[in-house]
Amino acid sequence: MKEQVVYQWYLEHTNSSENKHKFYEVSIVQRGIDSFAVTRRYGRIGTNSKPRDVDTFSVFESALTKGQELVSSKRFSNRDAYSLMRETSPNEVVRGTPAPQMVPSIPEIVIEEEPAVDDSFWTGLKLA
Repeated sequence: MKEQVVYQWYLEHTNSSENKHKFYEVSIVQRGIDSFAVTRRYGRIGTNSKPRDVDTFSVFESALTKGQELVSSKRFSNRDAYSLMRETSPNEVVRGTPAPQMVPSIPEIVIEEEPAVDDSFWTGLKLA
């Protein structure tokens, strides 16, 4: 399976008086059916840094929690608070709507009434 970004956050911090123009990008990359990697990229705005893996998860919700944790740590930092500029999810199926699950079909069980006993055979016999 080809790698695809399923969720992404982009944050920036700008302070002209201190000459700070930084970005921070967190992505969730799906690398297989059960493999979601949380990556991050950061640096000065205008530079092209490589994304580095933070952690890998087998469940999307766990990767989403880790990504939100990283974003929150930057947004609410006492040192340099970043502003959330963009939050994207190209794959809407993974994003909030769970994929439809196959429900096994259970055959319908019908309980039939017991047939009435045919007494005509016994009535024709006489005891000796």
